[in-house]
Parts: sequence; structure tokens; C-alpha cells
Amino acid sequence: MNRSSFQTQLRRSFIGYVVVIISVTLVLYLGGYALNFYTGVIVGNQENNRAMADTLADQYRNYEEGSDALARCPETRAVLTQNSVGATADLNRILYQFVNEQDFRAYFVLMTPERHVVCSNFCKENQHFFADSPFVGSVISRLQRAPDKTLTFVCTAPLTSAQECALTFCRAVTDEEGEAIGYLFFNLRKEFFRAFEHQAGQAILLTDPYDNIIYTSLDAQMDPMDKQPSGKYAVDIRQSGFRILNGAHTGFVLGAYLAGFDIVRDCMHDATVLGYMNKMLLDEVVPILPLDQEDCKKFAAAVQDRFNNPFVNHELMSISLNSTSKWRARNMPSFLEYVGKNGKLPTCLTMSFAAYIAFYSNDVQELTDKGLVCKRAKGNEYTVSDDRWVLEFYNEHKNDDVPTLVHAVMTNEQMWGQDLTKVPGFEDATVKNLTNIRENGALAAYASCL
Repeated sequence: MNRSSFQTQLRRSFIGYVVVIISVTLVLYLGGYALNFYTGVIVGNQENNRAMADTLADQYRNYEEGSDALARCPETRAVLTQNSVGATADLNRILYQFVNEQDFRAYFVLMTPERHVVCSNFCKENQHFFADSPFVGSVISRLQRAPDKTLTFVCTAPLTSAQECALTFCRAVTDEEGEAIGYLFFNLRKEFFRAFEHQAGQAILLTDPYDNIIYTSLDAQMDPMDKQPSGKYAVDIRQSGFRILNGAHTGFVLGAYLAGFDIVRDCMHDATVLGYMNKMLLDEVVPILPLDQEDCKKFAAAVQDRFNNPFVNHELMSISLNSTSKWRARNMPSFLEYVGKNGKLPTCLTMSFAAYIAFYSNDVQELTDKGLVCKRAKGNEYTVSDDRWVLEFYNEHKNDDVPTLVHAVMTNEQMWGQDLTKVPGFEDATVKNLTNIRENGALAAYASCL
């Protein structure tokens, strides 16, 4: 091989090595960049969106439950049927207390069928904008077809930027005959979504099951198909597989209040009440859910964390509103499914029914326009709020002995849609549990379940 050809071959080999090294370096650089982008941006955004979705799912349940309870409470009906400044002030206080207890605050509106606003924390200008908007007209037309449901819509009312809203919960307020006498709205404020976005520090895109945008930090373009104005779409949140876990509230708060507790957080600091709630959720509710068990357990743990929120004084009495329909909707399905699956009574859910009866019948004082006045062992009076016929039932049975009262409650098919005495052993267990609560106190009764 002559000198020139050797130099040419050497030059080619060197160039080849350089190209390979540069190619490998480029591949590694691009691969590292892609991996970093995926883990740092895509996964991060997915986690942020999932975190916000989980938080919002929790708020869904709270606002659905609150909308249902507040639409039924006597104070709401009184404002719509009476021209009373005092009644309006009482309801404003109740509504303010409810929204201030939530992680995502809301602007509330109560209006008549003629769309006259009677209670709201919107400014006057936005009260008019909201009530007169095509959005509200569309929502009311849907509520007229489903007066017994809480519906949710992406809020498209033309509000001023200072009070922009992302998601609206709405419920018809009905009279004794089931006719709509008004409409209650809770509009989740965008500022709380922005605060979550700021905390996450990355992009957020949150949609409902129909791909309507609830909230995004992106520069969303106008939808050419006119899909986002969601008067056409409503999400019935009872579809949520986790809705049954709302029974945690109704399952323990009534007995806890009789035991002397006033707010949820304090209950979470008591070993007996916390142990009772956890046993009810983890041993009796979660196992019968047709969902991934690990996800259910994580959700149950999240419920405890939320109840232990140091910044929210969630009063047990506010949760107690309309506990008859709540126990039927949230606890009874778990109770009956557990009995059907296991052939025995669930200890804690069975006790929760006795605690419900105890709360509604504990040293009844009188029946007033505001509700059934009872007294707990701590010495103070409290007012039970529920449908009038429920309160009248308990007032009529206030002098019953335990077996007679339990039988009357369990055979009241208007309350439960069935005769609960037909569940084997349930009546005897409830008599025993209610007797235990009255003789030894609710806390001791809860302890007997552990």
C-alpha cells in the first residue's frame, strides 16, 4: 500500500469514527432530553391533572351532598315562601358557612322560578348577569325535567373577571308536592383552580366526561363545534363509583355529636371514633365495592386526611342535615350489599343506623318551625333538620320505648323504600345498639364495635 492510499484510508476511518461518536452523542442527548421532557413535563402534568381531578372529585361529592341537603332544609324553603328579612339572614349564614368549609369555594345563588335572586354572595352586577344569562335559562329547563337531581355544568355565564366561575352545581328547591319553588346554584370560583395551578407550577387541563373544558391554564381556542357551552351536557355525579364512601360522614357524625364532639377534625383525634370510621370503611364498605380494592383503600385514606384538615372547622350539625335520606342513599346500599354477600350484619353500619335513630329521638323537647329540638348528654339543645314529615314522625314517637320506636322506624317504607325488619337480625341488633347508646353513651357504643 502506497503512502497516499494509506493516508486516505486513515482519513476516512477517522471521519467515520467522528461521525459515529457525534451520532451516538446526539442520540444520547436527544434521548436524555426526551426522557427528561417526559418525566419532568408530561408525567408531571399528568400527576398535576390527576391531583386536581382527585381534589375536584372530592368537592363533587361535597357539593352534591350539600346541594341536596340545603335545597331541602326549612330555611331555604322559608326564604322562598315568606317575605322575611330574618329568614334570609339565617339562610345567608348557612350558605356562607357551607361554602367556606370547602377546599374550592363557590359563589352561591338562590333564585325564584322567575329568576329573581333572593340570596347570593355574587356582587349585585354579577347577580343580574348570572340570573339573566342564557346559561341559567338552559340549566333551569334541565332542572325542570329532573327536579330531584343535583346537576353539574361547565359555567358559561358572562361574569366579570373578578368573579369568574368554572363549574356550576344546581338543584331545584321543591315544596311538599314536589313542585319547584326556586333554584339553588353553587358556582366554583376559578381563583381556587388558579391557586392549585400556581402550587403545581405546571400546565393544567381538566375536562368533564364529555370533554367540555372545566379549567385549563393553556390558551384554549374557541370551540368551532360550539361544544363548550355545556347547557347541552349534564354530568350526573351519582355515576361516581366512589359515591358510596360519602357514607363515612353519615356513618359516624350523628353518634359522635351525641358523644360530645362538635367538629369533624376533633373526631379524627379520638381513637374510638377514628377506629370506628376506619373499620366501617375498610372492613364493611370497601370490600363490597365493584372497583379496584387498592384504589378504594387509597381513597378511604384520603377521606381521613380531608376530615383531619386543620384549616376547616366542619361542624357535625351542618353534616346532619337530612340524615334520613342520606342514610338511605349512602349507607343502606352498602349495608344491604354486605348482608347479601356475607350473610351477616356489618357491625359498624348496623350501629350507624341505631346512632341515626338516637340522634333523631334523644330527649325530644319540641317541634318548631326550624326543626325537632332535642337535647344531648352534654346538656345543650340541638335542632334536627329534615323533611317535615320525618320530624313529625319522630315527634309523634318521642314517648315510645326502644323496641317500639325501632320497629316503627324500620317499618316506615316512606323512609327506606322497604320494610327493614325483614333483614334477618337487624331489628334485634338495632334495639340492642340503641339501648347501649342510651344507657352507656354513643362513644361506648362505638367502642363496642371495635
